[in-house]
Amino acid sequence: RLCRGRAGYYRAKHILLLTKDMSKTVTNDDGTTGYAPWTTRPSPEEGQGDELLQQLRASDDPVALFDQLMNENSEDTGLAANPDGYTTSKGAMVPEFEQAALALKEGEISDVVESDYGYHIILRLPLDLDQFRSQLIGDKMEQRSNQWLEEYGVKTNEVYDQIDPQAFWEKAQSLTLGA
Repeated sequence: RLCRGRAGYYRAKHILLLTKDMSKTVTNDDGTTGYAPWTTRPSPEEGQGDELLQQLRASDDPVALFDQLMNENSEDTGLAANPDGYTTSKGAMVPEFEQAALALKEGEISDVVESDYGYHIILRLPLDLDQFRSQLIGDKMEQRSNQWLEEYGVKTNEVYDQIDPQAFWEKAQSLTLGA
């Protein structure tokens, strides 16, 4: 039953060559905010991504080389927290990244993809069903609790805001198994 919702989730990792300074924000002409272009160093050229992609395409083991090149070259600020890639749902990533990742089969590597952040080379990963189930349950629990809060006009406090539905579910599961 849970796997029917699987279509909205996918897993990928990427090599990101930033064209923006993620430490500085700017206000755009349309009033939205975004990250500032690099001023302290030259932005990467698409050619840098092309060079990395050529190395991957020429490799006998492109997946292993991908990890090496990602660790050496990626400027993804989330890499340290997500060294095994991102498990995410549709709509959570920038559209260019998402469209390219979803167009790939598991184990495939994209061409160079440009987004507002820079140039990406994306590796589509298999979805870990155990991780997916846990994440989906946590997401559904959070959606349901937010829905109840809205429907019934419940007011919350700081203690409620600190509750992590995913951690609560995992603790409840471990207690159930222990009993």
